[in-house]
Amino acid sequence: MDQTANYIQARFARPALASVLIAGLALGGCESIVDGARDLAGGSDTADAAHQQADQTRIAQAQSHFDHGRPEQGVALLRPLADQGDAEARFLLGLAYSDGRGVPRDRARALRLFEAAAADGHADAAFLAGLAHHRGRGTAADQTEAVRYMREAAEAGHAAARYRMGLFHQTGAGVTRDPEAAAGWFRQSARQGFPEAAAAIAKAYENGVGVEKNLPWAMRWHERAAGYGVARSQFKFGVLVAAGRGMPADPETGLKWLILAEGKGIAEAPPVVDALEARLSPAAVRRAEAAARAWRPRPAGQVEPVDPATVRYVQAMLNRLGFDAGAVDGLDGPRTRAAVRAFRQSRALGGGAGIDEPVLRTLRQETA
Repeated sequence: MDQTANYIQARFARPALASVLIAGLALGGCESIVDGARDLAGGSDTADAAHQQADQTRIAQAQSHFDHGRPEQGVALLRPLADQGDAEARFLLGLAYSDGRGVPRDRARALRLFEAAAADGHADAAFLAGLAHHRGRGTAADQTEAVRYMREAAEAGHAAARYRMGLFHQTGAGVTRDPEAAAGWFRQSARQGFPEAAAAIAKAYENGVGVEKNLPWAMRWHERAAGYGVARSQFKFGVLVAAGRGMPADPETGLKWLILAEGKGIAEAPPVVDALEARLSPAAVRRAEAAARAWRPRPAGQVEPVDPATVRYVQAMLNRLGFDAGAVDGLDGPRTRAAVRAFRQSRALGGGAGIDEPVLRTLRQETA
């Protein structure tokens, strides 16, 4: 998978262009917006703002050209802006050179553009510069430089870069191997909704690598990753929940996830699916199959404050501690909320019935 494909997978982590510019493009092109911005310019501050808006509008139009199969026109709009030092234009032009869209592919030139944009604080550009140095794309592989750029992006909050920093610390690429640091980066990225990071922190808790081993908490992260469509976590969560490892057994739910994993080519899944189907009633098998057909992945980067994976974990742990949270089904119903309220009161965690970080932290401490 090339740099651009990796970037596209991670693009949810960067802000979109201003919605007014996108809306303006949809309503009739950018020239009227640019002219309107110039007409409004009355003082130096206003003129600067108008100039910036005009540049952003050209960038938005360039992106539209790329999206609609007119890459040469997109490059023509980006090039003068990049020459003037616009970081976003340099970044997008770097993507064009990296992928050979509208220009001959030139990964060395792409890297120079990414590095120039990164020098102006462009986190996406720093991420791709780090990836290029790591893989030797457009330059000789240099893990020290890879880590430098990747850390810059990660510290700016880039979810994909945080995941990569976790991998670097996990494997010792360009840094000292440090499982605890790896887990920390994975956790930060996972909290931003990066699917592979959710799977990575789940594996860390499952095996006790860099963190204290905690199988129920690992299952919570595996279920989150499964919800994003990570096939290995779909398989792992399906096996664990079907067998009652870490949480009460729920073979029907397990079968749903295993069917999905099988459909994504996980080689170990088919015999487990066959074994579960032989154990369950025909009606239960049909329900699991229907649930698998109806399932749709959660978009990467989307993080619900209280998702079914978290509710399932809380229900299981509250029941273990003697609070009646009802069925461990991931549904935040009245019985679960009453149990959470009672738990909060008993642990002096404040009023209300909400699941928040103090509740989760206390449950982890008391059930480890």
